[in-house]
Amino acid sequence: IGDWSSDVCSSDLTDLTNVKVLVVGAGGIGCELVKNLVLTGIEDITMVDLDTIDYSNLNRQFLFRAKHVGRSKAEVARESVLEFPHSEKLTIEAAHGNIKSPEFTFDFFKTFDIVLNGLDNVDARRYVNRMCLAAGVPLVDSGTEGYIGQARAIIKSDDTGFKGFKCPMKEEGGGWAPDFQNRYFSEDIPESFAIYKGIADLAGAGAPSRSEERRVG
Repeated sequence: IGDWSSDVCSSDLTDLTNVKVLVVGAGGIGCELVKNLVLTGIEDITMVDLDTIDYSNLNRQFLFRAKHVGRSKAEVARESVLEFPHSEKLTIEAAHGNIKSPEFTFDFFKTFDIVLNGLDNVDARRYVNRMCLAAGVPLVDSGTEGYIGQARAIIKSDDTGFKGFKCPMKEEGGGWAPDFQNRYFSEDIPESFAIYKGIADLAGAGAPSRSEERRVG
């Protein structure tokens, strides 16, 4: 790949070295996320995932091999990305656990500048969304269903009252489940964004005390 600092991180990207990122989920989306974060130059990453690796994961979750079956997804993902070109200051923490567990408290979420969701469980996605809104931490939520992919940036502000995000859950007829959508999701949500160019701006939109101390935008 060559020198990561010149070949992978282009000069027009905002300096992201001071951004502290939480990645929730180390599956198909999470593997891509943590790989891209490392190659972009992010130096402080925490990963949380409940699952262990299964043979069925190996066709799309490229950080895993057959020898890893039965091990924690988060822990193996950490080991694998450390083999990529990365900053000498890179630190990655991997936690094998449920993001809804008591150990991942409100104060835990507040320590991050931005949270990236790669979960396939709607209840867990809603939980992370609520925690990020309460903590004033920007959230990028993403998910897939079959060949459908979705990504949304969710940022708390004084003039937005939405409860959460919209995910691709469908009725048998192919449309959205109206009652589910109306009860839990809002239409007033920011459009999808470019992660490489927008992550610094999003990280700067969190709680004022943290963004003033570590301004990266």
